[in-house]
Amino acid sequence: MNLLLLLVSVVAVMLPAGGGPEIAELDKQAATEHLQRGSALAKQGKFEEAIVVYREAIRLNPDFSKAHHNLGMALDRQGKLNEAIAAYREATRLDPDYAWSHNNLGWSLYKQGKLDAAAAAYREAIRRDPKISKAHQNLAITLHQQGRHDEAIASCREAIKQIPNDAWSHNNLGWSLYSTKQFNPAVDAYRQAIRLAPKESLPYHNLGLALNEMGKAAEAIVAYRNAIRLKPDYVWSHNNLGIVLEGQGKLDEAIAAYREAIRLGPTLVKPHNNLGAALQKQGKQAEAQKHFQIAIELEAPEVEDEAVEELVFPTAEDDIADLREQIEHNPNDPDLIYELGELLAEEGKLNEAVESFRAAIKLKPNAPWYYESLGEALLELDREAEAEEQFELAEELHEAEEDE
Repeated sequence: MNLLLLLVSVVAVMLPAGGGPEIAELDKQAATEHLQRGSALAKQGKFEEAIVVYREAIRLNPDFSKAHHNLGMALDRQGKLNEAIAAYREATRLDPDYAWSHNNLGWSLYKQGKLDAAAAAYREAIRRDPKISKAHQNLAITLHQQGRHDEAIASCREAIKQIPNDAWSHNNLGWSLYSTKQFNPAVDAYRQAIRLAPKESLPYHNLGLALNEMGKAAEAIVAYRNAIRLKPDYVWSHNNLGIVLEGQGKLDEAIAAYREAIRLGPTLVKPHNNLGAALQKQGKQAEAQKHFQIAIELEAPEVEDEAVEELVFPTAEDDIADLREQIEHNPNDPDLIYELGELLAEEGKLNEAVESFRAAIKLKPNAPWYYESLGEALLELDREAEAEEQFELAEELHEAEEDE
């Protein structure tokens, strides 16, 4: 159904005159339908269209917190951060107990560089739901960026407590420990990340940094070579390998590493300076001066860092794996199971999402949002009769809440 037809359906709902409870009820039903359609559009990557439909849902039912939440997600994906933040704030006002709205608010604020406000939002998410590992991870990253490394370490440890097998929390813990010069525990954290995610390059890269700081050059070289094996195009692993090799007096190998770093990042200053210094040690003054001159001319305005990717923001797949791990340890927690369903639905894994929503409902049968989300997933699977049944159950629960 195209957007024009969606808007026509709104007009049809608005036609009756006279106001009263019937009109309000029709508006709520129409708002729910628009939420479903907006979610379907968002899952197809049609965020501009989804935004229009979510706004219409909100016009019909201004107190529809989930519509505000979903609008925030779509706006964030479009880079419209001010509008996304406003939508999330309204969602948290209407449903302050929904931790994911606070978490997502924090993420949009973080992307604007408003770190204090982002940290406050993450803390509120955690206060509402202490088991929301994503908020612990995001808080740790924010605190690290603020230089509050001890607090970041505590947040990483809390995330690990929630999901012990999350490689990225161990990696981020390692970086905060490294930043406070706690190199031995940093190495332990990176090795744990590698054990859990052996095909990821970044923990190897960061391990190389820590080992080199400890004077373990041979081990650092092995770590950097592993990082390069897994991600051959990462400039700083080549550059850092060159630094360690140069420190070992292996100038030919160091120069080869610097040359590869320059090939991958020809506009970066440090590899040119490092290559110039190594060439100078070999008495190749003319070539050395050439690279020193290139570095001067580049005068890169950005701050270069041999570990620019030190912190990791988990992907949707990471989040799904995290929730599965949490559920394994808390199999009777309906909110965790529901959150898994939401993530699965957002990734288009609708059959799995349906299973999760049904499992959550079995554990917590009085939560109307569970039925609505199940209905949305069923509707997207073209199982309209089943979807309608879930929406009716959700409406009954909403009415029961209003009567209390």
